[in-house]
Amino acid sequence: MKKFLLLAGIGLAGLSANAQVIQSQNFDSFNLGNLGTQGGFDIYGGTAADYQIVTRGTGKALSIKSGATATSSSRFAWQGLINGAWATRTAGNEIFQVEFDIFTGDTMTGTAGGGVEAYSDAYAAYLGGITIDGPTKTAYALLSSGGTPAIYPLGVDAATPAVVPANSWIRVGWSFNTITGEAKFKGPGFDKTLTSVDTGTPYELDYALNSLAANNAASNTFQFDNLVAKALATSALLGTDEAAVEKVDFTIYPNPSSDVLNIKSKAKIISVYIYDASGVRSDATFNNGQVNVKHLPKGNYLLGVKTDSIYVTKKFIKN
Repeated sequence: MKKFLLLAGIGLAGLSANAQVIQSQNFDSFNLGNLGTQGGFDIYGGTAADYQIVTRGTGKALSIKSGATATSSSRFAWQGLINGAWATRTAGNEIFQVEFDIFTGDTMTGTAGGGVEAYSDAYAAYLGGITIDGPTKTAYALLSSGGTPAIYPLGVDAATPAVVPANSWIRVGWSFNTITGEAKFKGPGFDKTLTSVDTGTPYELDYALNSLAANNAASNTFQFDNLVAKALATSALLGTDEAAVEKVDFTIYPNPSSDVLNIKSKAKIISVYIYDASGVRSDATFNNGQVNVKHLPKGNYLLGVKTDSIYVTKKFIKN
């Protein structure tokens, strides 16, 4: 198995109705403690104790701890290969899209960044990825150029990086056009498009911690939740997931709302979250089919709902 290790320096460079879910995971069915082989997961780097299922807010999450030295800081966890599901995608869905929640943690002293990344067959190239630098909370895109892995600042430029809030759950995502190499990245403080000369078939999707600079001497920890990877005809980052909404007959009303949102779904609802316009997540209380939104400032939001079958997102307006 070949993995790209990002140690040493930062290389800088200039929803469809037919959407298919390639992989989805929210960890709520997992047992607390060592991740182990639950859900068909594999790990690379470190020991079993570095990969934990933990309680975070109203649900469970995957927590990964990096190593404390520059030469052994990387950690990878993945839930089986995705090339088989990709091969059975709906015709015309050539865009691979991944969204996930990540807890950014406090100011870390290690040099590891945490995020999710995708590889092509034979690990020849990155087909996109997002990593958050532990100490600075700077967001970076992962993308290959001619088979060479590189990371790119997701702000305006290297001098104006995108910095996400510390100690916060945020929702981020990217889409990768497997035919043209166009990659789009979106999250709190960034909305950027890059293009790679590399294309290919999505093969493996990793929850990953990698050292972003040399001389690492401390461990960093990140948590992950609510990952959804899809094949689509058109990029549709961080919006209403119409295909998932239709699948579980999911409705919210009234929308717009000033006090409460009523939620109906054929699937069992496990947890409910609210994302503000930038993608920062907060827990919501779900009682008797309702979510109280009276405390929210007026504006546009995204409702995220864990069900027993899929993660559903839908936009709503608070009056």
